Amino acid sequence: MNSSWGQAPPVRRIRREDALLALGYAALAWLMQSLDLTAAGSAAFPALVPWWPLLTLVGCGVVVLRRRLTAVMVSVCFTAAVLLVLANSTAGLFLAFEAVFSLVLFGSARAARAAEVSVLVLCGASGLAVWSLPGDLRDAVTVVLLTGMVLLLPAEWASNLRKAGQLAESETARAAAIRAA
Repeated sequence: MNSSWGQAPPVRRIRREDALLALGYAALAWLMQSLDLTAAGSAAFPALVPWWPLLTLVGCGVVVLRRRLTAVMVSVCFTAAVLLVLANSTAGLFLAFEAVFSLVLFGSARAARAAEVSVLVLCGASGLAVWSLPGDLRDAVTVVLLTGMVLLLPAEWASNLRKAGQLAESETARAAAIRAA
């Protein structure tokens, strides 16, 4: 008989490190904005510029859900990241990094694999797009490096952490099986 029947599921609290991470991203965004360190030369959509504080708060605030509601967090965080980059805010780069990292680390195995492949395709496609427009190879390489640092690096880092966790679980189960035998 299952002793958990009739009991409420355990309440999952927001982890302190996730809250600190969200606050850190917000503080970093405000610092970068106050120093006028922008993502590009000018905003692609100037109408979004006045909205950067709200977009930053939403994007940073949802980071606390990265373990519990990963899909929601990634959707909201990545949307805020894109809008912030279009508003010429560097906060968008940090939020894009976090969205990819969280999806690969905390998402399902299928979502993690899809994210890794998508990031590779996006890095290559962004470089090809920039190279085909003005025809300058230096700009294309710069874009590939930037998208690689913002998107590919967190995907690979999170993938390594995920694999290390799976290996640790496997070794723990193996040790328990050996003890039981």
